[in-house]
Amino acid sequence: MEIGIIGGAGFVGSAISQRFNQLSQFRCTSILKNDDFASKIKGVDFVIHSANSAGRFAANSNPKIDRQETVGKTQKFLDALDGKPILLISSISCRTQLSTPYGLNRKVCEDLILDYGGSVVRLGPMFGGSRNRDVIHDICENRQVFVSRDSRQSFSNVEWNGAFIADNFSSISGILEIGARDTINLGAIANHVNSSSIFSGGRDDQFPINFDAGPSVLKVLEFVDNIMNNKKFNSS
Repeated sequence: MEIGIIGGAGFVGSAISQRFNQLSQFRCTSILKNDDFASKIKGVDFVIHSANSAGRFAANSNPKIDRQETVGKTQKFLDALDGKPILLISSISCRTQLSTPYGLNRKVCEDLILDYGGSVVRLGPMFGGSRNRDVIHDICENRQVFVSRDSRQSFSNVEWNGAFIADNFSSISGILEIGARDTINLGAIANHVNSSSIFSGGRDDQFPINFDAGPSVLKVLEFVDNIMNNKKFNSS
């Protein structure tokens, strides 16, 4: 079975591709930004759309551009599908941040996919991979965090998310939210690494509803320990 992954070189897309490449019954085709996606989609059996950016600041600062890059492109992908099944990789922010362009634009993408007959996986906060600009790294680097330290979030490793999606893509219907099975306050992470980060802003709770199959959120503390150990090593 040939799986086409739109955004296959991205943070989540590459994790999904990595898992599919371990499964002998599947072949992966990455569909990247400058590719002729219409011709590539013709050669696959199932499409996973993981190309919507996770950049909240950019989306909220430039909502019209973000809408073109999310809603506009999602519609173009759907126009090229010719009836093939599709799974959209989305965000829990489509439930929790509908007052922002980031959440609203991605919710419109979800509606387009569901109206077509596709399915949606909403992801919560993640760690891992090569990403080094996120709230976890901000805390470890003592940078300002623009949400409340009381925010409850369900951090899970991006590789776990990619493997779960690849292992279950054909059985997902409607909207499924995934992530860690429990939550941790951002303030607890800051305390764990003795961060001097200043927290400002409202509470931003990000965790899945009705999903208990995920890993423990405490694995994020192992990740931040690795960040801090690397900092000590590089400064010595």
